[in-house]
Amino acid sequence: MSRLAVATLVALLLPAATAQGAPKPEKVYWQVNATVAPRFAQQLGFIPVAGIRPRGWFNVKVGKRTYRAQWNNTVANAPTAAVAAGTFAFDPDAGLFIDRPLTAAEQKRADVLADVARDADVLVLNRANPACGGLTYAQAKSVASGEITDWSQVGSDAGRVSLHLTGDGFPYGLFGVEKLPPGAALSSNGGLGATMQDRSSASVVPFSSVRALPAEAACIVPLDGVTPSEDTVRSLTYPGAFPVYFAMSKKRSRRALDRLMVKRYVTFLRSERARSAFAATGAVLP
Repeated sequence: MSRLAVATLVALLLPAATAQGAPKPEKVYWQVNATVAPRFAQQLGFIPVAGIRPRGWFNVKVGKRTYRAQWNNTVANAPTAAVAAGTFAFDPDAGLFIDRPLTAAEQKRADVLADVARDADVLVLNRANPACGGLTYAQAKSVASGEITDWSQVGSDAGRVSLHLTGDGFPYGLFGVEKLPPGAALSSNGGLGATMQDRSSASVVPFSSVRALPAEAACIVPLDGVTPSEDTVRSLTYPGAFPVYFAMSKKRSRRALDRLMVKRYVTFLRSERARSAFAATGAVLP
């Protein structure tokens, strides 16, 4: 199976059971798979678990017919943001958790159905690195991409950059980096342990994963004079902050049952239960 699992809304209908001739509600296993832009897939709980979704059985009534439904959900991340966004081009029933506003062209063929969360790309350094005082966004991006290889290029005396990116098999796209730079290390936590011990190390991680990082352990670098915080990430004033939206094609199924199930899923994404689940991953709520 490819890394991009196409996200579709599919009902798998089981034959209606009967008891003494009386029909029972038809069972529906509803699959709401969603493609996820990689840089927020891990922190929102989509890797490696099945995803944040409604649980248990519930009734859905369409006209005179009643369905007994249960969510059967597998959320998959795409290897690049471009592949994730390309979901709209080939699957009208695909869901997409996207990490930016829709472009003008995308707005013509897709709808944002839920404003889910906020997160941010951050650069974490050892406390002894003078670059803790702040960098520009462009400098941080150049560190993350491997373009800056020595801290002297940003006025620090910490020596050669020992770079650690967040990813699993491929970088998750923080600061737009989707290919591992030469000499960089890749891990699920961005090498935070190494950065806490090594003055030359830099960890490229999501803000959600370091919100509880003790100040004495390492620094989260301010960019363009803005310190990443819950407020600056929520307001998107921190340069590395990004929104998380759930969107679907305008050409998605108009069948009554399909429309109801999409409505149920979107209602769940806006619910306190879902918001609490997202918050528990470290994501900032909108």
